[in-house]
Amino acid sequence: RGHGGIDDTVAQSRLIELEQHLNDTRQILGRAWENYRLIQPWTFQLVAGAYKGTVKELVGHHNPFRQVSVSLDEPLDSAFIYLYSPHQTNALKLQPLIRIFTQLYGEQNACYFYSRVKNSQAVFISHHFEKKPEVEEIFSDTLALLNQLNNSNEEA
Repeated sequence: RGHGGIDDTVAQSRLIELEQHLNDTRQILGRAWENYRLIQPWTFQLVAGAYKGTVKELVGHHNPFRQVSVSLDEPLDSAFIYLYSPHQTNALKLQPLIRIFTQLYGEQNACYFYSRVKNSQAVFISHHFEKKPEVEEIFSDTLALLNQLNNSNEEA
């Protein structure tokens, strides 16, 4: 009953309403993203005008992540994560608010999400990696993005 709470009948009706909104959203989005994969570049080289390389597919619980070959119009920066569709020759770089750490403890992969800034360091949290639920470092790319967003808000 945080912040005063609601009674059980109101909670049940809100749950039904929220589930309907979720189902409506799923119908609207449909399968629009099913052909896209979250990838992290591994190796690339220029071959006959195309960048051919290997990427890690950040899907599932594979340890290590499965590697697949791709052919793209431009190289990818291995410091970033991308969305990629095998039917296209480019990939969409994601902003540095998600981190995938491989072999953080042993052979496990761990996914972390940006949480906050603390003592001039970016804090990322994992909801599934209990051995180290928070990582606090100076992720300069994340801090630069946050600074850029802050500056654009002040200008608006």
